Amino acid sequence: MSLCNAITSAIQVRVFEDSEELNCWLKEQKDVQILDIKFRSMVIIDEFVIRDCFLVIYK
Repeated sequence: MSLCNAITSAIQVRVFEDSEELNCWLKEQKDVQILDIKFRSMVIIDEFVIRDCFLVIYK
């Protein structure tokens, strides 16, 4: 179980509202391991609604 907790604690998520911002961040983050990039039409985080955004899951 501790191995699973160590792996999940290293995973981070970042939200970008447009593809230009995402591309700039990707160019700057050369040492980051990207696990997945998802496009969502709506994301709700702490009662804030973000429309048309990209979720980047990385280590």
